[in-house]
Amino acid sequence: MGRKENQNVSFNGNVDFNGNFGGASAGGAITPGTGVSETFDRMRAVRHVRLTLSGFVIAVDEADDFGGTKLLDLPDSNLLLLMGEVDLAMVKGGLTNGLISTVDLDVGIGTAVASASTLATTMIDVFEKTDLDADALSLLYAVDTQAQSTAATPLKLADSATLALYLNVGLPVGITVSDTVTVSGTVDLYFVDLGNVNS
Repeated sequence: MGRKENQNVSFNGNVDFNGNFGGASAGGAITPGTGVSETFDRMRAVRHVRLTLSGFVIAVDEADDFGGTKLLDLPDSNLLLLMGEVDLAMVKGGLTNGLISTVDLDVGIGTAVASASTLATTMIDVFEKTDLDADALSLLYAVDTQAQSTAATPLKLADSATLALYLNVGLPVGITVSDTVTVSGTVDLYFVDLGNVNS
């Protein structure tokens, strides 16, 4: 059976394989105005990134009562984060007067590294703050963006040469000995790269 080069696909409007687009509401072709040219790009695919953490360490200084470590550098591009899921084990160091089993952790992921013990704004703009308050050295940090109320998705991330994501920890109650949190597990991110108008 021969291939038809000028097929139409209808979805409240027409798209043919010669590159002509029919308007969904008006039913007609898109016609540029005088002095205007048109360029149609292919659809941009959803990208899936899985981060697997093993021996990933967040240092918490007793003078600060917070800490953060970079998860990854993102493309210097405009990104639309559609959704994400976190499934991590957070293991406190357990040093005396440090991060012992009864010390609570506030955890989140954002586009800025932690700079205060109370995590807020860009420190938790991707995955909102979650309180891990069980009395144990190993705590489960399992969240997804669909259940969030403050860090809503889809989330627009503006292009920047320094665009990155950080896993951040804050302490509601301070410690007097510096300690660490060791992290293992996965972080899944789904996003569309919209391009960089300056590149």
